Amino acid sequence: MARINLLPWREWERERKRKEFLGNLAGVLVAAVAIVLLFGWYLDGRIENQEDRNAFLEREIAVLDEKISEIQALQKKREELLARMRVIQELQGNRPVIVRVFDELVRTLAKGVHFRELKMQGTTLSVAGVAESNNRISSLMRNLDNSDWFASPNLKTIKEDPENSDYGSQASTFNLTFVQTNPNLTENGEDQAAAARPTREDADMAMKDSLEQLQNFDLADLDLNNIGSWPGAVKAIVMALVFLLVLGGGYYVYITDKQTTLERAERQEDELRRDFEEKSFKAANLDAYRAQMTEMETTFESLLRQLPSDTEVPGLIEDITRTALDNELKIESIDLMDEVRTEFYVELPIEIVVEGNYHKIGSFVSGVANLSRIVTLHDFEIVPQQSPLNLRMSILAKTYRYLEEGE
Repeated sequence: MARINLLPWREWERERKRKEFLGNLAGVLVAAVAIVLLFGWYLDGRIENQEDRNAFLEREIAVLDEKISEIQALQKKREELLARMRVIQELQGNRPVIVRVFDELVRTLAKGVHFRELKMQGTTLSVAGVAESNNRISSLMRNLDNSDWFASPNLKTIKEDPENSDYGSQASTFNLTFVQTNPNLTENGEDQAAAARPTREDADMAMKDSLEQLQNFDLADLDLNNIGSWPGAVKAIVMALVFLLVLGGGYYVYITDKQTTLERAERQEDELRRDFEEKSFKAANLDAYRAQMTEMETTFESLLRQLPSDTEVPGLIEDITRTALDNELKIESIDLMDEVRTEFYVELPIEIVVEGNYHKIGSFVSGVANLSRIVTLHDFEIVPQQSPLNLRMSILAKTYRYLEEGE
């Protein structure tokens, strides 16, 4: 006997397929959301790690900045010490210059030329004299021009003086200036993860069936009330679209800002690394600068000891007087002038006036320049007295002392 199934099994089957499709669709949706969230958490981890790296670099750069600031302070102090050392060395080195000037005046004096007055102001020397002829004056200028210690001879006036019979009928008086010189002075790669491509060899048969279903399918046959009966290929496309839409939306809403933050942090790391490398190179010289400064301070203290703590005026006057008397000079006056303060030392100018012949005066100048303490000799003027061999010289001497702290 034939059996007839009167139960609504078709509706049950359609409902089962619909629930199965919706379940699969929900699973796809959950998977897409999970992927977005997992990728977001992954980016959060990378951002946190990148920020930690940047913070570490910033801390190290702050340490380097302190070292560089110390180096800059040491450099400034070094320049100040060098400037002071140069001053003291120049004071020491200038002591014999005036002696060389006196020697060079004798060496460059041409035959038949006689100086009547000689004056030095700064580095400019002025001469008033008489020559047997103009040719003798030309010889004097050539000698001055060829000298290592004199330069730029400039003839101011020349005048015939035939009445001066002591120097011949062609005698001329002249005024000449020239300059004293000193020949001793010189002026990153990033690692990228390769994305693995899924293989499709195992899905060839299923793909053929799906294509056949799509070829035989008409969009007009879609029934939203009967989604369970949709072809498998259509279901797969719908689930793929939902998956991609969720991924795209999640990426735009949730991932984009995180990626921007990560890229910004990575760029910041590149900048910090470059800054760190540059400053590391500078800070590497800190120990060398410290050692150099210690050595320079020792050297400066040694140089500074050459300047007494006080001017010791009584002892200095005694030394000048003894030097003059040893050279058979008559001391006309020794005048102490007002002290002149500089940055770290005080100079005391002394105007000295003595009488004697040129060689005695030159020996006196040499003796004062070689005193145990630093005494430099500067502007001078030499004029004849009653006898041409008896000369009167006024010369400016300077002695020095360093300033005590708080003075």
